[in-house]
Amino acid sequence: MRAQLSFPLVTVMCGLLGACAGDDASAVGGVEFVTPVTAVADALVTREDVAHGPDGHPPSHDAPPIPDHVMGADAPKPPDHGPSTDHVSPHDSPHGTDAHPPPDDGPCIPACDGKECGPNGCGGKCGACPAAAPLCVEGLCKTVCTPSCDGKECGSNGCGGKCGSCPAAAPLCEAGKCYPKCAPKCSGKECGPDGCGGQCGSCLEPSKCTDLGKCEGSGSCVNTGDVAILSVALGDVNAALAQCGSECWVSKDCLKPCISESTGLSGKCSACYASLVVCSVEHCLEPCGNDPGGLGCTYCQKANGCLGEFGKCSGLPTQ
Repeated sequence: MRAQLSFPLVTVMCGLLGACAGDDASAVGGVEFVTPVTAVADALVTREDVAHGPDGHPPSHDAPPIPDHVMGADAPKPPDHGPSTDHVSPHDSPHGTDAHPPPDDGPCIPACDGKECGPNGCGGKCGACPAAAPLCVEGLCKTVCTPSCDGKECGSNGCGGKCGSCPAAAPLCEAGKCYPKCAPKCSGKECGPDGCGGQCGSCLEPSKCTDLGKCEGSGSCVNTGDVAILSVALGDVNAALAQCGSECWVSKDCLKPCISESTGLSGKCSACYASLVVCSVEHCLEPCGNDPGGLGCTYCQKANGCLGEFGKCSGLPTQ
């Protein structure tokens, strides 16, 4: 259907007959109009021509819109297909060339099996160590270890470390001491050289060390076993003498086994101490009974020959 035009009839006739000339204002029959001649021809275009375009196809979305005064308020509008996606670049997509969003791996699961402390792999911790074991070592709580190296040159410090390293001249570490590669030879010896620059032991005066590594002298207490006991447990020996003296009094047959069993001294050495107890009871009962280790007791024992006889028997110094 042709569009109904609102222009005056004289204007239409002017366009059809070509009676009007010029593109500006014209007058026909005394009526003045300002619409160009070409506007009349354009106005004859049907609404269908406007809707489908001059070539019969819908107008391009890139073309400028047709003014309403040309189409008319009631003219149908071309359908809106939304923004064109014909030229969307993969870079314009929020997911790149993949049309689907990346998969969700789910929440982080803490890894704390067999662990008491340390990171759990998800930004947290598997636990905290108590004050009694504050160190976290490979997921386990450990106590604070204090190295023990007193008197040691080498070997373990008790905390997984070492107390030191032995030099090349003495590379062997035994009982915390560095020794040369030479192995000491002290089997069956009480004294003398060990064959590696050291000593197997020493003898107390007045005994002497023989070439066979034995301590010999007039004393019964200068052997290695008795010397070892007397050098570290003399206080225990004195206490045993006082205890056995109160039990056995002046009986040597009672004193000797009592002293030997209480101290570990040999029978011969114990016999020397038994004689000292008998002499002390007989001559120095009061000063030695009140203070066996006091100066009064010692002076009395010397004055009555008790210590002199003991020195000859035992071989131990009495000064």
